Amino acid sequence: MRAMDQITGKEQKNHVILHYLINNEINANWNGMQKSLRILSHVPNSEDIIIECNEEWDIEPDGLIVLSKLLARYVEIDCKFIKRTTPTRILCRVEKVSIAKKDRVSPRYTITEEGLVNVTNLVSSKTIIEANMFNIPTLVRVNFDDYKKKLSIGLDD
Repeated sequence: MRAMDQITGKEQKNHVILHYLINNEINANWNGMQKSLRILSHVPNSEDIIIECNEEWDIEPDGLIVLSKLLARYVEIDCKFIKRTTPTRILCRVEKVSIAKKDRVSPRYTITEEGLVNVTNLVSSKTIIEANMFNIPTLVRVNFDDYKKKLSIGLDD
């Protein structure tokens, strides 16, 4: 669990949403269900936002939705369901905006003293790879390069 700074001012909340989160994909958690959605707009002179999901979302009135996004720091927004404007759009009131005080305490990937990382569950296309002792197939090299990039980015989080 990260230590979080609470943003309480209406203008500050609106600033975070309008400058960093509007029209960006964001994760949503409601009652244990995970969804990916987009904050479409902010209702002027209020703390309300309109969010859109790719599919119809069965949510109850007064339900609490937790939106989260990893920017330079982890951002979490607690919203209260107000009403459904279309089958895929929902009007919500922003109750609380929280930003992580500092970076992760522990790294996302465990790194050995030698600087090695153990990678499992590689996903690749179903092609026959002809490998021998003297060369690494391009498909394998590309997969490892992708993981190398992900790991270098993950260390910066």
